[in-house]
Amino acid sequence: QAYYTKFDPGLFTADGSRIGNYTEQRRGAFFKLGQHISRFGFVSATLRIEEVREISPVIPSENRYELRSFEIHSEVDDLDRTHFPRRGRLSEFKLETFGKVFGGETEFTRWRISYSEYLPIARRFNINAHAFIGGSRSDIPELERFRIGGLDSFEGFNFEELRGAK
Repeated sequence: QAYYTKFDPGLFTADGSRIGNYTEQRRGAFFKLGQHISRFGFVSATLRIEEVREISPVIPSENRYELRSFEIHSEVDDLDRTHFPRRGRLSEFKLETFGKVFGGETEFTRWRISYSEYLPIARRFNINAHAFIGGSRSDIPELERFRIGGLDSFEGFNFEELRGAK
């Protein structure tokens, strides 16, 4: 599958004040093979080729690099519905390695584990508890780091206000 994405998130100082936007563009393709395996859920392997471009008007610069990666992914899902589940669990494990051996410009490995559980508390209401942990080497490109902030991850921070390798 081929894709192109363009993203214009905010730039923030260490104290959390907004100083502007930057543009993140990604284009590439991936090839994925997968199968359902008992106890491991849906297991897949993916090869990805991607060009990443970052443009910052605040700090006049343009950063461009190419990524090549191989990913192993496992997803175990026992949600009662795909959209707006009422109960059930969803767990994910992902290990992705980027390398020059695949034709990319940088080498690093990152992993993540996530777990969500939906618990009904009333006839029409439920609670969604979600935990996420991930890690990587600290010398990964800035745009490949883990991001925290916004409605979907940590509501106390602005959208993607914090980034880190772990």
